[in-house]
Amino acid sequence: MNVNKEQENFCHVGFAIVGTCTTILRDILLSYILPADISNKVNLGHPVWRRLNRHQQSLISRASIDGYQNFDISLLYVLLRNVCTCLGVPQTSDLAPPTKGWGKDPTATDINMSDDIERIRILRNEIYGHLPQASIPSLEFNDVWRKLQDISQRMQAITGSDYPGKLGNILSMQLTNDGWKELKDLISKNQGTMYSNFE
Repeated sequence: MNVNKEQENFCHVGFAIVGTCTTILRDILLSYILPADISNKVNLGHPVWRRLNRHQQSLISRASIDGYQNFDISLLYVLLRNVCTCLGVPQTSDLAPPTKGWGKDPTATDINMSDDIERIRILRNEIYGHLPQASIPSLEFNDVWRKLQDISQRMQAITGSDYPGKLGNILSMQLTNDGWKELKDLISKNQGTMYSNFE
């Protein structure tokens, strides 16, 4: 079976979400909490700990050894939203909440770092919505890809990492049937809950 254009669109967006966007969230988390410190911040007494599954708890417990490399978007979002943001008296070192608040869709003019964290959550959920067909129409793809480029450029300005270059590499990839199946399986395996209203 040949990969058609809409399946190719799905692959490009999927690899951008599980690759570049996940890297962006990891880099943001790393700038707020070092892997060696995360288990002390998120432990049995933290309200977030009880809402994590055993696998996520294990990843946090092992972060001082393994780093954040195995943290997926779901876990990264939960930590950024609930551990890095101000919970009480705001500190200058806290991650500011999104302009419209957590779990809300940012408008085009909402462009702070947390707004882009929300955009990544939303785009991630949208790609999962396309999983049964594993295809994205070109008109929708162009809109999603523009959003991904905007996010990557803003994040590059903050971190200095070449996220736009990584997106360009994904877009120029030659996709095969094996690559298409591999991505679909990867997304299916990582289909955890994205907490949109995680308190």
